[in-house]
Amino acid sequence: MRKVILLALLLCTVNLFAKESFSYLMGMRNNRYVFAGMEYAARFGIAVENSVFTQGTEKQYVRVLPYYRWNLGEGFVGNYALYAGMRYDRDYYDMGARLDVLWQHYRYLQVGGTLMPFYDSSLKGLVGYQAYAQTFPLKEIGVFAGAKNLPDFRNVERRFMGGLVFESGNLCVRPEVSVPMNGGTHLSRVSLFFIYRSP
Repeated sequence: MRKVILLALLLCTVNLFAKESFSYLMGMRNNRYVFAGMEYAARFGIAVENSVFTQGTEKQYVRVLPYYRWNLGEGFVGNYALYAGMRYDRDYYDMGARLDVLWQHYRYLQVGGTLMPFYDSSLKGLVGYQAYAQTFPLKEIGVFAGAKNLPDFRNVERRFMGGLVFESGNLCVRPEVSVPMNGGTHLSRVSLFFIYRSP
């Protein structure tokens, strides 16, 4: 696994010496995972994600994901990714695919969704989903609301979600609050996603 991580990190540094068609990205998902990667022609890319848990090194999690970003026109954009990951101590592993779609033809009404079938070595086969609507009343600030069962950690959880979207140039920041669909607001969760892509 160390060889895979080193190879992915090496690929990510190619941007320093590559032509303008290469760019890099970095960010954080669900407060718990940081990632870095590189893209070619703003379409094909590979990223490496690693947990930032407070536990010992053997409890950390690493994931490698190649992806493809697409634009169908008429406001339809999306991303397709495959991924495989495992905990450092090999206690569990997972793999899957993720399809993200967003219709953003209008600034004041945008609709998006995610479908993510995956396999976890302990939980077996599962399917995650997400559906939401968002609007941008201000040029760089939007709000969104929807429902999901995408795993914040490992297992799927049915939750309502809502939050803000801040988009400025190549930076997107998305703080989110989610609550279980079956009640129990004491189980509400605040998470943060952000991504920066180089120009």
